[in-house]
Amino acid sequence: MYKLNNKILYSNFIEEQFTNSLSKRNLVFEITILFKSKIVGD
Repeated sequence: MYKLNNKILYSNFIEEQFTNSLSKRNLVFEITILFKSKIVGD
């Protein structure tokens, strides 16, 4: 679980750099979180 959290935090950081330039940042961020959680699984 700890490793998974680190992976998610890192992904979130990368995602933030990308969505920083978008006006719909929060929406994109939430969608990517949902998308990633489905891919990662447990």
